[in-house]
Amino acid sequence: MFATDLALLGGGLSWTRLSDTQIVGKDGAATIVTLDLSVAGSVATVTATLNGNYDSHPGLNLDDLAALGSVGVVATDSDGTTATGTVNVAVSDDVPDAVDDAGQTVAEDAAGTIGGNLLTNDEQGADGATLTAVDFGLGNGQEAIASSGTTTITNANGTYTFQADGTWTFDPVVNPITSDTTGSFTYQITDGDNDRSTAVQIVTITNVNNVPSGGSLAATVDDEGLAHGIIGGTGDAATNSASASGTLTGSGGDGALSFSFANLAGATAAAGQETVSFGWNSATNLLTATITSSPDASRIGGTLFTIAVTPATGAYTLMLVDNILHATGNAENGDVTLALQYRVSDADGDTSVADTGLGTLTVTFDDDSPRAFSAQSMTIENGANAIGSGALNLYENIGADGGSVVFTGTDGSALTSGGTAITSGGKAVHLYGFGTDTLTGKIDFDGNIANGDEATVFTVKLSPSTTSEPSDIYTVQFVRALDDGSGNTITPTNFTSTSSQNFKVVEGDKNDDILISAVASPQSRVNGSNGGGITALGAGGGVDVGTGELLRFDFATGVTVGSGGSNSITSPTLAHYNVNGFTATVDNSGGTSAILLAAYDANNDTDLTNDSALKDTITQIYRNGVLLVFGVDAIASAGGYIINTSDGGQISVFTADGYNRVEVAYSGGQAFALANVGYLTSTVGDPVSLSFNVTATDADGDTSAGTIAVTTTPFAAAITGTAGDDLLVTGNAGETLNGAAGNDTLIGGLGADIIDGGANTTIGDTVSYQNSLAGVTVDLGPVGIAQISTGDASGDKLTGIENLIGSNFGDSLTGDGNANTLYGLDGNDTLNGAAGNDTLVGGAGQDTLTGGAGSDVFVIDPSHLTVAADDLITDLNTGGVLDTIDLSALLTSLGAGAPTTAVEANQVVDISPTGTQLLVDDNGTAAGGNFVPVAEFSAPVASVQILYDHNQPPTTVT
Repeated sequence: MFATDLALLGGGLSWTRLSDTQIVGKDGAATIVTLDLSVAGSVATVTATLNGNYDSHPGLNLDDLAALGSVGVVATDSDGTTATGTVNVAVSDDVPDAVDDAGQTVAEDAAGTIGGNLLTNDEQGADGATLTAVDFGLGNGQEAIASSGTTTITNANGTYTFQADGTWTFDPVVNPITSDTTGSFTYQITDGDNDRSTAVQIVTITNVNNVPSGGSLAATVDDEGLAHGIIGGTGDAATNSASASGTLTGSGGDGALSFSFANLAGATAAAGQETVSFGWNSATNLLTATITSSPDASRIGGTLFTIAVTPATGAYTLMLVDNILHATGNAENGDVTLALQYRVSDADGDTSVADTGLGTLTVTFDDDSPRAFSAQSMTIENGANAIGSGALNLYENIGADGGSVVFTGTDGSALTSGGTAITSGGKAVHLYGFGTDTLTGKIDFDGNIANGDEATVFTVKLSPSTTSEPSDIYTVQFVRALDDGSGNTITPTNFTSTSSQNFKVVEGDKNDDILISAVASPQSRVNGSNGGGITALGAGGGVDVGTGELLRFDFATGVTVGSGGSNSITSPTLAHYNVNGFTATVDNSGGTSAILLAAYDANNDTDLTNDSALKDTITQIYRNGVLLVFGVDAIASAGGYIINTSDGGQISVFTADGYNRVEVAYSGGQAFALANVGYLTSTVGDPVSLSFNVTATDADGDTSAGTIAVTTTPFAAAITGTAGDDLLVTGNAGETLNGAAGNDTLIGGLGADIIDGGANTTIGDTVSYQNSLAGVTVDLGPVGIAQISTGDASGDKLTGIENLIGSNFGDSLTGDGNANTLYGLDGNDTLNGAAGNDTLVGGAGQDTLTGGAGSDVFVIDPSHLTVAADDLITDLNTGGVLDTIDLSALLTSLGAGAPTTAVEANQVVDISPTGTQLLVDDNGTAAGGNFVPVAEFSAPVASVQILYDHNQPPTTVT
């Protein structure tokens, strides 16, 4: 039997003597070793059974012997004598043996996976074994395999999966290497007592030349996203952006893909009405579409659009730089589509056509079309040579394509107001110039409107601009007055007797008569003739004015004269009344006549020869609607002026405050007759409402309708506006304009005018000198004080005016303590806002801008991007205030390159290293631009607050 003392048994096991013949050794609850004793006769046998894995062997990966100790065996004879023997117990270890697996081969583009079980041919040993680690020889060392579940490992070869039971799979990836590669790995198995063994699984990845292919995708851009684009319209696309971004796609190939439009280099394509040629810049990865043929020659050589590409990802940004000339038509549904192929290359280095793929980016270019518009309504004095301009409002309605505008109607049609035909000098006014930008109202003298014997009454000139809103105007100029009851014209209707007389009287409608007399030899007679509805007047013996002769016109009420050829004035006195804007047409049978003109403030006696000291100073003379230059076109003589005119020439005479007599004398050249003589008085007449239709046509043929409303007001000493926003225009006699309430625009013309805007409003009242033929100097500070200036501002007295519009010459405009807006327009202007929060708009030209006190806004004209004439800002951010530079119009002119965020604005706008220049990238956010100066600063600045978009807050540029 076994001895009862088990103290010498150990090895980390817990030993128990179950009986005389059995002892067990346990590791916890698990039985590891069982010792059984059997006796046969005199022979005792001990059997050791290993029931479980003994994991306390002293060495790893060794088949070593672990001693578990000893136990005694006691033998007893029949007489009770005992003898004890010793049984030594030991356990021998067992280790696993991993065996290299058969090699496997897979193509790099294989659709499925390869794999198997790594333990199948391995010797796991008595302790059992599992897959515990793999090593791919890629520098990562051994990578552990989880004891449960699936372990996934992805590397340059592809994707592997492993399980602890030895199961594995491999899914290769396409690689850029042009020869076979290896995906082999070394694996490790581990048994129950942590003995380990490794082996190799050979994996060969065979090379396959994979040709990449491109995808098919679409993008849409819209002309509406360019400067002045108009959102919406029938058939319009969902987008209104001039840019589009996305990602070019591709598949297949050997390794990573790369994208470009290099394949389009040198190719051409039709884009609407134009042809473009493609260029590819491999350094900047930019595709440029350049216009090579166009119905508009000025567009040839310009960039139509660009596409910037990130080769590694395929990310692209398409920028529409200029509008597409869509097929002519009048809708937004004539979109242009271009299918642009792009190249997809892989990483194997083979960029031949056979080893690269093509994808297609289909771009839709949506059209933009103009919308209906109404020009700023004008009220203009019905007087000879009254001239004024109003906002045409094409700027914000023509759309991104740009375009033109013309008058719509039929040449020769009669001018009407409310269905009533309008006359001038008793003759119907007919309209000419439809289909052009200048409409002319004319009257006919001889019944033949086509032979040139006509007189111009007025013109309306369209001056559209899509780059400068203040320059987007129409201009109305009167050469003769319309018949509105405020004046008179000598016609066969009121000049009924054509007999030769010393004195002749033309009766006015309101007893405002015209007394006509003459100086001639041998008889100072007045002669007249009526023909073709026109009255012609002469002196002496015929119906003309020749050497030593003149015609005299006195304007008086209730004049009476005797009968007969040698008649005399029978009125005891002459009650003169003032007129202005005397007009007449010179008829000299085709020659050139020199005419002496003189105006009088005559006394009221009937002696018409004693007033030489009462001549009035003529301030303006117009010939065919053109102001003559004194000393050049009009030569001073005998208190009047000598002018030259040809047959059919229309003359108009003005003084500062009117006159009551005018003399027209022969001075040289061809003898002449005076026809269609007329004048204006301050007698109240009736307003005449006129409307003119225009059609705007954008660059690709889309059209919209517009209207211009003009109301003439009778000649008067003062014109007063309404409670609304008025555009009021006086003549050239020096009058008074009262804007009353509203945000009014007031145009005084050439004379010394008194202009009162009325109460201050949010926007304010504006005085415009846009039609001045010379630069003006205007200061809003001195209220009601005559301006010392050249041009139309000379002598003007301004009250209640907040804003000024200068001329197209060099002006000097100064504000006051209010918030003023000063427009310089063309020319090199000097603008000074003085106190208040002012807005200074220099316009084209090299302007000097001084904001003065307050937070001011300096508006930089788009022309400074291309014309080297930078505005000078003299006092940016001085006095502890923050000024703003408004670049919105300038940046909008960049079209798709205009920044839309503050971040983009900071990329496009910069300050020079010296701090004295404001710089703008002339290509905006698009690639390939250059920074050009658009403004200068008198003192260096470190930062500038700019307005880049009127719909966004200002941002700071450093």
